[in-house]
Amino acid sequence: KGDVENARILALQGLALTGATRSRYGIGLTQRALGRIARASGASSEAEGRFKEALGTFDSSQARYEVGRTHLDLAALARAQGNAAATAAHLAQACEVFRALNIPKYLERASQPPAP
Repeated sequence: KGDVENARILALQGLALTGATRSRYGIGLTQRALGRIARASGASSEAEGRFKEALGTFDSSQARYEVGRTHLDLAALARAQGNAAATAAHLAQACEVFRALNIPKYLERASQPPAP
């Protein structure tokens, strides 16, 4: 609904809860949500940091599908920043994941430039 500050507060509460339960998957989802919130508020540097945290969390817990989806978020952020090389790199990594997992819908999405 556009209430970025309330979303941030709720996501930080979610991060505390998932951290307390040691749910790596939940932590990764919350880190990625915080990245999306930061991007929506124009905080590109914070968004990138949160997305990279999520990527590391998902990678360490072998959540390959979520790794691919996070690469899509990083690609969209890189595109918005005008970084063509990073955009292409993240899309290629997402394609690799979705191809290996045989997820055509996301493979198609990763094969196209992300929306700005």
